Amino acid sequence: MRGWIRLTALALLVLSELPLSAAAQPSCAGEPASLEPSLAGRSDVLFYSGFETEPWTKVWGLAWGPSPETNLSFVSDRTAFRGRSLRVRYPKGLIGGDSACQFFSSFAKLGISPQTDLYVRYLLRFDPGFDFVKGGKLPGLVGGQANTGGHIPNGRDGWSARIMWRPGGRVVQYVYHPDQPGVWGEDYDWNLGGHSRFFKPGVWHCVETHVRLNTPGKHDGWVESWLDGEKALEVHDLRFRDVADLKIDAFYFSTFFGGGDPSWAPPSDQYVQFDGFVIAAKPIGPPQGFRGAAVSDKLEP
Repeated sequence: MRGWIRLTALALLVLSELPLSAAAQPSCAGEPASLEPSLAGRSDVLFYSGFETEPWTKVWGLAWGPSPETNLSFVSDRTAFRGRSLRVRYPKGLIGGDSACQFFSSFAKLGISPQTDLYVRYLLRFDPGFDFVKGGKLPGLVGGQANTGGHIPNGRDGWSARIMWRPGGRVVQYVYHPDQPGVWGEDYDWNLGGHSRFFKPGVWHCVETHVRLNTPGKHDGWVESWLDGEKALEVHDLRFRDVADLKIDAFYFSTFFGGGDPSWAPPSDQYVQFDGFVIAAKPIGPPQGFRGAAVSDKLEP
């Protein structure tokens, strides 16, 4: 017994000498074994997935979904970013949430505590010839009830900060917040520097969004976004919440055409590939070697 006590005391002494960052380093949820080299060793990375694990649904902390699963497949050919990539089908003539694919990743199920300041990054590739029609939704960070679909936030129930493509592939942040001017979410054009950003079919893009929730009672919330490593959006006067317990507590994989009427529907089946999802407390950046769609369409070997 005395030997065990001495051993325990020695262990506690060693732990007390460790830097706080090492002793309290959070573990990365998802697929930490598949982390990109530039992310390995970063204690601020809270989640990573490149869809290398089967069944992939086990590492995403799903509260619900994927719905419908029939529109999901995986590719591991030359069009994949690395290893294998998720491919989503957007069926001809269909719009709305259940027309392509949605799933909801709960921080609680991932073992991540609710946050007030986070970054999310992922990679996507629209198939060559992709028809953007009038627009569609892409994934993003959310909180509370994850308000979407015309559900105007009241400052106490929830919010969302997804991405959208608009006609021609123009990129906007699509935010549900209490001060939005209409029933639907508000567009914030990715046009920092005076020019709009566009998705280009047939090449890989890297999108990253930083959400900092406001101090309750103030309009000091942030949304910042980057396309292929270049800052494209900066908004610093948002009100997401009026209560302190409303935080960032989920990631909403939400992608579909629409829009609320058939004029938004694709004229034929369309496809987008996704890969390299990261959630972190600090800026993430593109994968090592990624040079952006304007120069290269994928990571060099």
